[in-house]
Amino acid sequence: MFAQKLLCSEPSLAGWREIAAKTCFYRSGASPTKRTSKASRLTMTISTTGSIAANNYSPAMAATSGSLQHTATEALTVGNRADFSVDVPSQTVNVALSSSNQSSINVTPGQGIVDYTVSLQVSAPAGVNASFSSTTVTPPAFSTLTLSAAATASTGPSTIAITTTRNVDNKTVTSAFPIYIDPRPGTIPGNRTNRVRVGRNPIAAYYDAPRTRWNTHTAGP
Repeated sequence: MFAQKLLCSEPSLAGWREIAAKTCFYRSGASPTKRTSKASRLTMTISTTGSIAANNYSPAMAATSGSLQHTATEALTVGNRADFSVDVPSQTVNVALSSSNQSSINVTPGQGIVDYTVSLQVSAPAGVNASFSSTTVTPPAFSTLTLSAAATASTGPSTIAITTTRNVDNKTVTSAFPIYIDPRPGTIPGNRTNRVRVGRNPIAAYYDAPRTRWNTHTAGP
């Protein structure tokens, strides 16, 4: 058996913590004069202190085994962690009873390094089922939110709340947008129901005012 060490050094990085070398062992071949080794993977963790400057670096790595040595250079960027924001619908989303509607929830990173994922949770009123196409995303990304109103849901205005959480430090961002639960089309007596369409796709429903006969009164002399 023989040992292999992986070392990492970068003279300009005075602020780096020491990286411990890791030793891997390989089985030798059947012949004492010939050695064959299996491929292996080493996981190297690099951490920084507060004194390191944001910049691009090229740490050099060297693998040694007796008189054998191989070197490689890794591109490394040090910077601040990017913040993130959540974009929700800016206008009221209409959902009819026994129907559903979809909206895109966008997670956008700010300036910096994205080394995290963001989880999404939703809070909806009673009678409305809300689900994401993906509950975890890596910014920049979006997840499709599907809202489905049961036949027994209360009609009228309500609110959907979105809570997003960053996995590395549990930072949360909460956003909300209004929805309106419409009656099922054709269920209001005396009203006419029409669909608002984009192409062939209905996107909303609207209802005319009740047809009421008005009596005209004329003032006497």
